[in-house]
Amino acid sequence: MSGLQLGEKLCVSCFQHRQNCAQTTHNEHVLTKNWGLYLIPVISQLTTISKVAKRVKYPDGYDYHVYINGRHEEWSKHKRGIDDLKKCSECNLFHDTYYQLEALS
Repeated sequence: MSGLQLGEKLCVSCFQHRQNCAQTTHNEHVLTKNWGLYLIPVISQLTTISKVAKRVKYPDGYDYHVYINGRHEEWSKHKRGIDDLKKCSECNLFHDTYYQLEALS
């Protein structure tokens, strides 16, 4: 597995291989996190705006966390039409479903 940069894309197969090699993984639903903030009137509006922005960034509604060698990676899953294929950074093949690296720490 190569060292990835922000914005790089992996096909489903390469992403699953990356998850299998990771020490820890978990998926976080972007709309259900911190739901208690909706009970505070002013903060609930800001929280709603934040959730809408996250929903755009994470189209399938999940933030995929992968921990490899002490590095934390956040991935988003995208599904495009056959006319908008994306090239995988690992296998160099074009796919309509791919994972994009959103954050790296």
